[in-house]
Amino acid sequence: MKTHIVVDRCSKLIHSVLATSLNVHDSQIIGDLFYGDDSCCYDDSAYTAQKSQIKEHAPAARDFTQKRRF
Repeated sequence: MKTHIVVDRCSKLIHSVLATSLNVHDSQIIGDLFYGDDSCCYDDSAYTAQKSQIKEHAPAARDFTQKRRF
């Protein structure tokens, strides 16, 4: 099981928690994580290839997705 947590960066309050099974790719739940008025997006490297979806669901958000290391 994976847990996805959305936290307000200023107040540090949790907005939502989403639990998925391991076979659900992170890109399939992006629409459930963003509210559209988000100003920043801090994600792990699983979201690196999802920049267009992040921009679609949170157009004003600055993307701070962790870069992949090779």
